[in-house]
Parts: sequence; C-alpha cells; structure tokens
Amino acid sequence: MIRSMTGFGRATAAIPGGQELTVDISAVNHRHQEFSIRLPQQWQFAEHPVRNTLRQRIHRGKITVSIRPVAGSGSSAARIDENTAVSYLRAYQKIASIADLPLQPLTFRDLAMLPHVLVYDDGTCGEETITETILAAMAEALDMLDHARSAEGACLAADMRTRCETLLKSANSILDRSPEFQEAYLNRMRQRLEELAIEPGIREDRLAMECVLLADRLDITEEAVRLKTHLNRFLELLESDGPVGRELGFLIQEIHREINTMGAKLRDIDCITETLWMKSEVEKIREQIQNIE
Repeated sequence: MIRSMTGFGRATAAIPGGQELTVDISAVNHRHQEFSIRLPQQWQFAEHPVRNTLRQRIHRGKITVSIRPVAGSGSSAARIDENTAVSYLRAYQKIASIADLPLQPLTFRDLAMLPHVLVYDDGTCGEETITETILAAMAEALDMLDHARSAEGACLAADMRTRCETLLKSANSILDRSPEFQEAYLNRMRQRLEELAIEPGIREDRLAMECVLLADRLDITEEAVRLKTHLNRFLELLESDGPVGRELGFLIQEIHREINTMGAKLRDIDCITETLWMKSEVEKIREQIQNIE
C-alpha cells in the first residue's frame, strides 16, 4: 500500500541506569529527502546512526527528529569542564587585546552556551549503549509514523483510484463515439468543399486528398490507447508497497497530454466538454500525488 509523506511518531525508552529519553518524529511533504535532527549536546555522537536509520526507512519527505532526555528521570548531571572554560576566557582576553577593544563583561550564561563547556554525565552508560537505546526508540517511533502515513496513503489511493476508473470510462466512451464525431465534422467539411468545388480551378483529386488528411488528423485511436495504458499503469502503482510518488507524477503528466491532444483533435462541443472535465479530474489527482512518498 502506498504511503503519504505526512505523519507523526513518538516513543520513549529507558537508558540503563534509570534515565529516559523521548524520540519525536514528524514528517511533511517535500520533493526530496530532507532530515533535520535535534540532539542534546551530550548525545551528538548518535547523529550519524540516527541519520542512517532514517535513510533506510524513509525515501521522500521532510523529516524532523527531536531526541531529548525526559526531565527528572535518571541520574544525568551537568558539570563544567573547567579546562575548556578557562581556554575560552583566555582566548576572549587575547582577542580583545589584539583588537585593542575594551573588554566587555562575559556572563556565565554566555560561557555556558559555548560548545563543550557544560558536560553531561549519563551515569555509567557508554556511547554505544545510549546509541542503541536511541535507535530502539527511533524504530518504535518510525513504526508509529509508518502506520499514520499508510493510513493516510490508503485514503489518498482510494480517492485517486475512483477518479482514474472514471477517467478510463470516459476515455472508452470518447473512443466509441469518435467515429460519430469524425463523421459529423467531415460532413461539414464535405459541404464546404462542395461549395468550393463549383469554383473554377478546384481539382477533384485535391479535394479527395484533403478529406483523407482531415480524417487522419481526427483519428484519436493512438491517443486513446496510450491514455488507457497510462491509466491502467497508474492503477497498478496504487497497489505498490514502495515509494511511487515520482512515477505517479510522471504518469499524470502523460495522461494530461493525451487528454489534451484528444480534445484538440475532436472538434466537437460534447467532446471538448468531456475532455475539460477529464483535465479537471487530472488536476485533482495531481494535487493528491504531492502527498505521496
């Protein structure tokens, strides 16, 4: 079953030692694959494994991942890395002296916001244990996200399937009626050509050739066959499990092109009205495809 690109997933896991963490994953529409990962400073080492997991599970969309410790859980504590803090202060004073500028007061908050000044101790757990816990929580959150995306994808697929089946019926109807459209148009042209034939200099063989050329230009069999092929392929893709959004987008462009050509060839008011309605349905399907992974 196809999936949409929007959804949300959340999971909580306990790190050995008592601390807990929460993973939130939200997904919205995007033409490509884009990840935004928010990790606390003490867990930055887990970003690469987290990104790899996302690449394996999500093929298209803008994904925001927020991983944070649960407030009040466990024994995680923050401490100041004195050596790093002193290094920053010395560098600050040296820059001020080199630039010959007055030294502005540096607050504790300014200093604490600098990288690696505040260090977090997560009990006795190492990086590998914390990473494994994060990835386990991510897998659970991604399962929840997939469920939401699949549910919305099923609704989108049902809507597009109904519209495609209706377009197929319309294509068959136009193809069945095309000889009638052609005959009506050719009758009008014959009448006009008969009027022209009474004028001197008009050759009979030339008139016959023009009728043949007109009949060929009014034939929509090729376009109708391609249109039905594209629509049937579209319906097949709606039953697929993988990411098919881009292929559906390509097909809907081809479907629109064939309908447009059919409407231009059959110069009949009923046919023009029918193809205008068909193009309206195609645009509705195109909007739905923007949601498909």
